[in-house]
Amino acid sequence: MFNFGKKKKEHSQDTKLYDILDVNPKATQDEIKKAWKKKSAQVHPDRHPPEKRDEMTIKQQEVNQAYEILKDPKKRELYDQIGFDELMENNSRGNEDVHSGFPEGFPEGFPFGGGFPFGGGFPFNGGQQNKTQSRDRKVKIQIKLEDIYNGGEKTLKIQQKINCTKCNGVGASDPDAIKECKTCQGNGKIPKIQKVGPHHMVQTIVECHVCNGRGKEIDKSKECSMCHGNQLIDTIKEITYNIPKGIHEGESIIIYGEANQIAGTTQKGNLHLVVEEIPSDTGLIRKGDHLLYVMEIDLADALCGFKKVIKHLDGRKLLIEHNDMIRPNDVYQITGKGMPINNNGRFTDTYGDLIIQFEIKFPERLGNNDKSVEERKNFIRMILPKSKNLKEDDYKNGESYEETYLEKFNPDERHNNQMPQGFSGFEKGFVINTDGDGDCAQQ
Repeated sequence: MFNFGKKKKEHSQDTKLYDILDVNPKATQDEIKKAWKKKSAQVHPDRHPPEKRDEMTIKQQEVNQAYEILKDPKKRELYDQIGFDELMENNSRGNEDVHSGFPEGFPEGFPFGGGFPFGGGFPFNGGQQNKTQSRDRKVKIQIKLEDIYNGGEKTLKIQQKINCTKCNGVGASDPDAIKECKTCQGNGKIPKIQKVGPHHMVQTIVECHVCNGRGKEIDKSKECSMCHGNQLIDTIKEITYNIPKGIHEGESIIIYGEANQIAGTTQKGNLHLVVEEIPSDTGLIRKGDHLLYVMEIDLADALCGFKKVIKHLDGRKLLIEHNDMIRPNDVYQITGKGMPINNNGRFTDTYGDLIIQFEIKFPERLGNNDKSVEERKNFIRMILPKSKNLKEDDYKNGESYEETYLEKFNPDERHNNQMPQGFSGFEKGFVINTDGDGDCAQQ
């Protein structure tokens, strides 16, 4: 508990707030106001190079909040008597200690509003901050599969809220025009009674509708002409970011300190760029840490072997050679030619596999006329293993058979509702289930 005594008002040796404004502790109110205007102009971020603007923004907030205290006679008197550090140390014990120790007390409650004498936080060392950093922000960003494979640096232009450059984030042309909101008494929030049943009411805390949660009201005639009292303005910011190799869709690239500014905060939160993957035009399809490629080959290549080229995501041309027979929907792999494996944002210097599924393209006809077709059929039958076709004598020996007409399958709605999931006859490009989800390749 503070113990000031009632015979004589003691003064602390703390001159931190006066030092911020470069003013004598015995200065008049007019001298303090002039010092604030001068210091505010000196630390304005626009007067400094880009690399120092974040530092100047914090100093600017310190200058403004120091003036908020020293311009008010009651706030200044309390600060002069107990000092900033002691006030912050005792603040954790609650306002009752401060009230009881102050001469004559404060019968109408704490004079500065909000329960916390300097309102909503303070950026100086030793001060306890209630709200110094704005919320983090999430933005979806589309990245090509090629860029995810290769990694590298990219730039992005994004709309961003920052402190008003005209009023330094104060919201008014004159800080004296900013008053405590009478509706919420500077808290920024008010209680609301809500009916939740026939005989039951609950009380909730909501944002003040008068000051929009700021805890302050501004004289309309003295609102800043640029931000109209909102303290913030919109700007377009170009941001440079690095794409980690192998990052997955839905994961975030974090840019520190690039979220929107929020009125009353001294620092900006972090910007989270949430990855949305854009498929590649190369035909390579991502399956987790692996790549899938559906290769269409002719029947002759399937029987006799082939040489094909696949263009990889980094521009390399992979020669695919096979001298054995390929059967429909055969699947092969090339180890280590898949996606970079990323573990918690770090490239592990290892790669998944390239999986190749083969589709065999059959010829439309075996010849141009019936004679050539029969000749080629006979030749194929001669060189291929003997088939187990039904011979004519088998169905002319007295057994009864019903002759049918085989036509090309044309699926309609009734088939789609009843056939098993993943049935390869329904859509071209059905691939092996590498993720356990029965996906179909998009071609």
